Amino acid sequence: MKARTLNLLAGLTAVLTALAADPLTEWLQKGLLEEEVNRDLPAAARAYEKAVEQADAQRTAVATAVFRLAETYRKLGRTNDAVAQYRRILEQFQRARVPTQRLTRTG
Repeated sequence: MKARTLNLLAGLTAVLTALAADPLTEWLQKGLLEEEVNRDLPAAARAYEKAVEQADAQRTAVATAVFRLAETYRKLGRTNDAVAQYRRILEQFQRARVPTQRLTRTG
Protein backbone atom coordinates (compact mmCIF):
# COMPACT_ATOMS: atom_id res chain seq x y z
CA MET A 1 0.00 0.00 0.00
CA LYS A 2 2.81 2.41 0.89
CA ALA A 3 4.58 1.63 -2.40
CA ARG A 4 1.39 2.35 -4.31
CA THR A 5 1.00 5.69 -2.52
CA LEU A 6 4.60 6.61 -3.27
CA ASN A 7 4.15 5.69 -6.93
CA LEU A 8 0.99 7.77 -7.09
CA LEU A 9 2.77 10.69 -5.46
CA ALA A 10 5.71 10.35 -7.84
CA GLY A 11 3.36 10.36 -10.80
CA LEU A 12 1.48 13.40 -9.53
CA THR A 13 4.72 15.22 -8.83
CA ALA A 14 5.99 14.47 -12.34
CA VAL A 15 2.79 15.80 -13.88
CA LEU A 16 2.81 18.92 -11.73
CA THR A 17 6.48 19.56 -12.46
CA ALA A 18 5.81 19.25 -16.17
CA LEU A 19 3.03 21.83 -15.97
CA ALA A 20 5.22 24.67 -14.71
CA ALA A 21 7.32 25.82 -11.81
CA ASP A 22 4.88 28.50 -10.77
CA PRO A 23 4.12 29.23 -7.08
CA LEU A 24 0.70 27.57 -7.25
CA THR A 25 2.20 24.30 -8.49
CA GLU A 26 5.05 24.50 -6.00
CA TRP A 27 2.65 24.89 -3.06
CA LEU A 28 0.51 22.06 -4.37
CA GLN A 29 3.56 19.81 -4.66
CA LYS A 30 4.64 20.72 -1.14
CA GLY A 31 1.16 19.93 0.15
CA LEU A 32 1.18 16.53 -1.54
CA LEU A 33 4.62 15.76 -0.15
CA GLU A 34 3.67 16.75 3.37
CA GLU A 35 0.35 14.94 3.25
CA GLU A 36 1.29 11.68 1.55
CA VAL A 37 4.97 11.15 2.32
CA ASN A 38 5.72 12.98 5.54
CA ARG A 39 2.21 12.55 6.98
CA ASP A 40 2.48 16.08 8.37
CA LEU A 41 -1.13 17.18 7.97
CA PRO A 42 -0.76 20.66 9.52
CA ALA A 43 2.10 21.40 7.10
CA ALA A 44 0.05 20.00 4.22
CA ALA A 45 -2.89 22.21 5.17
CA ARG A 46 -0.62 25.29 5.26
CA ALA A 47 0.77 24.44 1.81
CA TYR A 48 -2.71 23.87 0.36
CA GLU A 49 -3.86 27.19 1.87
CA LYS A 50 -0.99 28.92 0.06
CA ALA A 51 -1.92 27.11 -3.17
CA VAL A 52 -5.49 28.38 -2.86
CA GLU A 53 -4.21 31.93 -2.21
CA GLN A 54 -2.09 31.70 -5.37
CA ALA A 55 -5.05 30.43 -7.39
CA ASP A 56 -7.18 33.32 -6.15
CA ALA A 57 -4.44 35.78 -7.11
CA GLN A 58 -4.14 34.24 -10.57
CA ARG A 59 -7.89 34.39 -11.03
CA THR A 60 -7.84 38.10 -10.24
CA ALA A 61 -5.00 38.64 -12.70
CA VAL A 62 -6.87 36.77 -15.44
CA ALA A 63 -10.03 38.76 -14.76
CA THR A 64 -8.04 41.97 -15.00
CA ALA A 65 -6.49 40.86 -18.30
CA VAL A 66 -9.93 40.08 -19.72
CA PHE A 67 -11.17 43.49 -18.58
CA ARG A 68 -8.16 45.22 -20.19
CA LEU A 69 -8.80 43.26 -23.39
CA ALA A 70 -12.42 44.44 -23.37
CA GLU A 71 -11.30 48.02 -22.85
CA THR A 72 -8.82 47.74 -25.72
CA TYR A 73 -11.48 46.31 -28.01
CA ARG A 74 -13.78 49.19 -27.02
CA LYS A 75 -11.09 51.76 -27.83
CA LEU A 76 -10.52 50.06 -31.18
CA GLY A 77 -14.21 50.36 -31.97
CA ARG A 78 -14.68 46.58 -31.79
CA THR A 79 -17.84 46.94 -29.73
CA ASN A 80 -19.14 43.40 -30.20
CA ASP A 81 -15.79 41.92 -29.10
CA ALA A 82 -15.69 44.29 -26.12
CA VAL A 83 -19.20 43.35 -25.04
CA ALA A 84 -18.33 39.65 -25.30
CA GLN A 85 -15.37 40.16 -22.96
CA TYR A 86 -17.39 42.26 -20.50
CA ARG A 87 -19.99 39.49 -20.44
CA ARG A 88 -17.24 36.96 -19.83
CA ILE A 89 -16.19 38.92 -16.76
CA LEU A 90 -19.75 39.02 -15.46
CA GLU A 91 -20.24 35.29 -16.06
CA GLN A 92 -16.86 33.87 -15.03
CA PHE A 93 -15.32 36.33 -12.61
CA GLN A 94 -18.15 37.61 -10.45
CA ARG A 95 -16.02 37.66 -7.29
CA ALA A 96 -12.78 38.95 -8.83
CA ARG A 97 -11.80 42.54 -8.10
CA VAL A 98 -11.96 44.33 -11.43
CA PRO A 99 -13.32 47.77 -12.27
CA THR A 100 -17.04 47.37 -12.97
CA GLN A 101 -18.17 50.81 -14.08
CA ARG A 102 -17.88 49.86 -17.76
CA LEU A 103 -19.55 46.48 -17.34
CA THR A 104 -22.97 48.08 -17.34
CA ARG A 105 -22.45 50.37 -20.34
CA THR A 106 -20.43 50.48 -23.53
CA GLY A 107 -19.46 53.28 -25.85
